[in-house]
Amino acid sequence: MVWARKALLAGTFFVGSFFAGLQVFGANSANPPVARPEPSEAKSGDPAPSVDIRAALEVADYANRRFEVVKNVLQNTQPAAPAPADAPVIADAFARAIAAMPKSTTSLFDRVRQAVLENKTEETERLGLGDFAYQDVPNDGSIMVGMEVSYAPFFNHNIIKSVRPIFQKPDGTRYYGAVCGNPTGVGERIVAREGYAIGGAAIKAGMGIDGMQLTFMEIGANGLNPDKTYLSKWLGINAGSGARMFVNDGRPIIGIAGMRSKDPRGPAFCMCLVTTRACALANSDACLVNQKCTDIITRSRPNARLYIHFPTGGITVQYCPNWDNWGGLGDKWFLGDNSRWYYVLPNGNLYASPSGNIGPNDSLLGNLNNGCTINPVPPPRVR
Repeated sequence: MVWARKALLAGTFFVGSFFAGLQVFGANSANPPVARPEPSEAKSGDPAPSVDIRAALEVADYANRRFEVVKNVLQNTQPAAPAPADAPVIADAFARAIAAMPKSTTSLFDRVRQAVLENKTEETERLGLGDFAYQDVPNDGSIMVGMEVSYAPFFNHNIIKSVRPIFQKPDGTRYYGAVCGNPTGVGERIVAREGYAIGGAAIKAGMGIDGMQLTFMEIGANGLNPDKTYLSKWLGINAGSGARMFVNDGRPIIGIAGMRSKDPRGPAFCMCLVTTRACALANSDACLVNQKCTDIITRSRPNARLYIHFPTGGITVQYCPNWDNWGGLGDKWFLGDNSRWYYVLPNGNLYASPSGNIGPNDSLLGNLNNGCTINPVPPPRVR
């Protein structure tokens, strides 16, 4: 079987040389084989970088060294026995790191309770008009799973005159909150399915609340799951695209606030949602602080903007999961606000890539698990 091993080595050398050449071409060509997303600041008239023959020689040397490694492995090791069919296999190094981390024993309800006690809550924009303030936010960690609304006619449609939240306790018990507004006795009730809670709402408002549609999300240990959702029917008018979406990012709705009108017969009614601050829930997707950086990167949503601080400076980046494993090394890619590309290897090393590919000229900036920190870019004010 010596001939087979030599054929395999030759094939490996050929393929490695081919891809090394591709890297050189992609790094120095004005038209890379796969177009990367361009940031808005980029100028289409910028000249293409000139070809540096030293980079080509270095990459060729890098490919040759990789060939030697492959040859030594083939000559000195036996093929590993295949894993049993039912053995779980986690191929991604980041996923293996996360799987080895201790799981939190604190429930979402406990975190919500702590956030309320520490006043780490915030309101969305108040919509509508009113005179007398109200607020209903429990301090026992309850989250909203529904609401009961009442209507009053206004021209050719009904408007919402009052809202009574429906909460769920940590033990699963559901109960009514206070009636907020001027109830009319005509209305309806919307409640989430078992295991779901309110994670956002689309609202259309003028002097009062014309229409509202709730987004229900699956309740998880670390927050609500934006990937498992369903919508309620419209309460009031069906505003469609004329409504504005609030929260809808995985944080639970923990209450409501606003102002009721002194005239119970008029259309005025003011309401807003109450949720936790963006970094109030530890281990949630909305909070990226004080966790292992590899965990943060893995859990970040596509296009999430992050600030990475390393020993010699810091960068604001946008996570681009579509380019994960671009270099075949389990790499995660980020586009900086400075229009440069950065990537992180499974060992936590953070590199700046002048070419947009992994290469010998990339600069090591630090290690995200040792000496670096990563935080979310402060989001705009919650509406």
